[in-house]
Amino acid sequence: MRELLSILPLLLVFVYAPVEGSINIPQEEDRVFLNNGEVVLEFESKDTFRLLGLSGSKGKTWAVKRQQDLVWQIFIVGQNGQPVMVNSQNATYTGAESVEQKDKKSFVFSWLYSLPDGTSGKIFMTVSVSKGSSLSNWDIRSEFPQGWTVNNLTFPIITLEKSANQKMIMPANWGAEYDINAITNDRFLGRYPSSRHTMQLMLLHDDRHTFYFATHDPKANLKEFSARITAKDVEFSKNIVPSEAWNDQGKFSLPWSTAIGLSDKGWEDAVTKWYRPFTFETEWGKRKITEKKHPEWLLNSDLWLVGGHVNDQELARAHKALDYFGVQTAFHWYYWHNSPFDTKYPEYLPAKEGFDRIVREIQEKGSHIVPYVNGRLWDVDTESYQHQGGKEATVLKKDLSPFTEMYASGATNAVICPSSPVWKKVLVDLTDKIQGDVVSTDGVYYDQVASARGLPCFDPSHDHPPGGGSFWVDAYRDIFGEVRTSLKPNSIISVEQNAEPYLDMFDLFLMVNYPQRTDFRPVPLFPIVYSDRALLYGFYIYNHQNLSYRVKNALTLLWGAQLNGGRIEFVQYSAMKGHVAFLKDLVSFRKENHDLFIGGRLMKEITPGGNNPVLTVPNWPARASVDGTSPAVRGAVWQSRTGRYAVVLVNVDEQAHEISLPHLGQPIKIQAGACLRIDVDQSKLNSL
Repeated sequence: MRELLSILPLLLVFVYAPVEGSINIPQEEDRVFLNNGEVVLEFESKDTFRLLGLSGSKGKTWAVKRQQDLVWQIFIVGQNGQPVMVNSQNATYTGAESVEQKDKKSFVFSWLYSLPDGTSGKIFMTVSVSKGSSLSNWDIRSEFPQGWTVNNLTFPIITLEKSANQKMIMPANWGAEYDINAITNDRFLGRYPSSRHTMQLMLLHDDRHTFYFATHDPKANLKEFSARITAKDVEFSKNIVPSEAWNDQGKFSLPWSTAIGLSDKGWEDAVTKWYRPFTFETEWGKRKITEKKHPEWLLNSDLWLVGGHVNDQELARAHKALDYFGVQTAFHWYYWHNSPFDTKYPEYLPAKEGFDRIVREIQEKGSHIVPYVNGRLWDVDTESYQHQGGKEATVLKKDLSPFTEMYASGATNAVICPSSPVWKKVLVDLTDKIQGDVVSTDGVYYDQVASARGLPCFDPSHDHPPGGGSFWVDAYRDIFGEVRTSLKPNSIISVEQNAEPYLDMFDLFLMVNYPQRTDFRPVPLFPIVYSDRALLYGFYIYNHQNLSYRVKNALTLLWGAQLNGGRIEFVQYSAMKGHVAFLKDLVSFRKENHDLFIGGRLMKEITPGGNNPVLTVPNWPARASVDGTSPAVRGAVWQSRTGRYAVVLVNVDEQAHEISLPHLGQPIKIQAGACLRIDVDQSKLNSL
């Protein structure tokens, strides 16, 4: 029998009565518990290790029925380069040691594993709870002979039994909620940071009970979050390609903890009390919108439209749009450079003939224009790639082959490592010319940077340790810090998507991409955390001439973003007349409520009661969705930047509705297509 290490003696039966506010580690003959009065973690720990379950103080138990003994897996590589896979199932469990600190108790679980050369290594997994918190923290480290390194790690792996009414939330784009009981075999991958995983968390909830799985890593190291759903359970895990720097002469330690917590007050409470405070400690989240130096024109841009041609007809449409919507409308412009889209990057200049006139006339009318460039790709067939450092700057895979991507154009584009000084110079010089004297726009939009996944890079000549780590975000922060110094007064830099570690680098974030699958429900996860620190605009890329256009723009407003009407040509189709009038009213309402939407804070989404029918919405929430629905009247609770609270309502229907809110004594009639703001006393917030 392997020895169980503990500071407490083993008893046949341990009868435990916790003292309120204390942290205790009771043990039975084959079980140990971490219990701080807020959360209880139960493990089998004698001859074998098993995670049995987690319980909250209100009695909700999150049961682990399958893979109870699988909580970590590593690949360790020797000098011959051959990887060896070791996990908590095939390693030899050697016991658990209790560690006591002030207001904190931990178990250190340990395993021994054999290596092909006859030597062995050890794994230590530490699980901790602190006084007064329903969060537990999970850490892992390994010791092994010199000459061996960890080159891949999956940790932790938590498999929870499904229960009725259970929903999963992934941080894709705004946030995407899935009915996991309608899914029997799928895997959700979120490569952080990217548009598919904008924040370092995953959530599982039913009614008010929430399971919180997150990392609070201020360095934004590259990670892959995974949720694997079967007919009976859901497996949460996190896979990491380590930085070579994390292997230190026979020792490896993951440089952050995983936080696993339970809340009985809803998922909004979980992210507000655990994730939001963490973000204020980061480089990207420490400053609010009101503390940043955004140009006034950007703050006042309540609507964006998309230009897609360089000709007289598109310019005429732009003038017509400004006459209709007003000069607070700004333009995001594609196809202004001479080569076909997704080719010849980064050789954008000179611009197409006539683009200078478009820029000049839009600006003379009091509006602003920001053109597209790609901030991540270099076309391998360009002269500059072959002879000006592109090949040397390319991300290399583990086998040292270049990482390339191909899109609809058919061009092969290399993904460039942001640590490259060559790429830094390319982006700085390009930005200087586009928003400077060469093209004279009001800024530059960078595609992919905050959307496409960061990549481990194994080029030993680059200015970072090979592998993963934080170099990807660190290098982009260095690039765009330099880019910003070249900006002329009142110019901006905007970016595709909203991955959190880029929030301090850019002024504006385009909410363009869809989450995984078509059967999700958009939820305002990201703005509940970041609405007071990030300027967002738009809501998914494709527009349709139906009710989905009204729903997506209503949510854009309700969740705090600047509106995006789509292509200039699209908003002038005759079939769009009613929908565009609705959009214009949203623009006017937003302008009247900047105290909420510029520097205010989204608290939560609400659905009013009363006469609030569920409408059938084609092409919603995804373009290919066939059974989308939406309440006719949608709502949100906001705190203004001066501390006042308000409910905002939007009726997306073409019929008036008489709705009710819990804190009001009588119904409210909201006209077709109308917006309302109702100020609320703080004492009434819990009723909403």
